[in-house]
Amino acid sequence: EDIVGKGKIIEAYGMTEASPGVTMNPYLGEKKIGTVGVPFPNTEVKLVDVTDRNKEVPIETPGEIAIRDPQIFKGYWNKPKETENALVDGWFYSGDVGVMDEDGYLRIVDQTKDMIIVSGFKVFSVEVDDKMNKHAAIELCSTVGIPDPDRPGSEIVKLYVLLKEGYQASEEVKADILKYAQDNLAKYKVPKFIEFLDQLPLTTIGKVDKKALRKM
Repeated sequence: EDIVGKGKIIEAYGMTEASPGVTMNPYLGEKKIGTVGVPFPNTEVKLVDVTDRNKEVPIETPGEIAIRDPQIFKGYWNKPKETENALVDGWFYSGDVGVMDEDGYLRIVDQTKDMIIVSGFKVFSVEVDDKMNKHAAIELCSTVGIPDPDRPGSEIVKLYVLLKEGYQASEEVKADILKYAQDNLAKYKVPKFIEFLDQLPLTTIGKVDKKALRKM
């Protein structure tokens, strides 16, 4: 805002399937930093349980974002199974996870494909990433879920770490990172495994490629 002027940067949310807008912070009304605003006119948004789409979640509770509006697409080209999964009874299930406050402002917190299930608890990888990236030794990190061999259907949180210049991969540094996680995260969110990498795989738009990490 110091460069372009106050109020000229407005956070919004959308995707190709929604042609492309869904929500936006009002240009003239109240703007809530960190949210993507409220639904556009004639656009309905609801949040549903990520494991049960028939169950809407309460205010301030993470859920999958479902959208219904006139501009929603008709389906994926030559992909009937993907279309059937995404479009149900007029609602488009985005695969994004959000939280809506009491005023109807939406905040994006993760994607369903990146969510980790630990003994029935939902762990949003973005939340863990954001917290762990504040550690003094970490240049960049990313969490993924790996199968828990002792609990079928459950996962274990694994943290991949790129260290800052001047830090060397060692058991001492790993122990310090683990201690930081234990001090700043709920017990079920704490990574059980930490692996150092010389570089993290990135997508074409510069985000950490969690799909590639899960294949390691």
